[in-house]
Amino acid sequence: MRRLPPVVVLFLALTIVVSCSADGVIEPVEVSGTNGVPVESDGFDLFENGTSTDPRLVGTYKLKVECDITEDGDTAIANCTGPNTMTNDGGSWEGTCEGTSTWTTTEPDHVHVFDCTYLGSGDYEGLRFVQHLEGIDYPWEYTGTLEPVG
Repeated sequence: MRRLPPVVVLFLALTIVVSCSADGVIEPVEVSGTNGVPVESDGFDLFENGTSTDPRLVGTYKLKVECDITEDGDTAIANCTGPNTMTNDGGSWEGTCEGTSTWTTTEPDHVHVFDCTYLGSGDYEGLRFVQHLEGIDYPWEYTGTLEPVG
């Protein structure tokens, strides 16, 4: 019989401890990272090379947002929403993002604040990823929760 190396056994044991309570119920996991940098695409925003404290959340993000822009004096606010998909070798996360981009005539840098909710498929079936993104320049930073659905 082939044995797993001690490092792999330790990793698996730590994953179970972090992810499950004593009664076997999967507990929410706090995560953080960056969304990556934009790359060329055909009508979609694609982001690659992001980071995460959980490897299940690293992959290529495909986003298509539509924004309604309103102006109030020298301030412009873009209220945006759209579908978002992240894929990697283990499966995919599909959901929607909503948020704002704000800028002024005196501060032309866009301040982005978005909230996204995804449902997992493939190896991530039965999981939900709730993400809060903020940033000016790419990559944007995020915090969130990886949790069981239901």
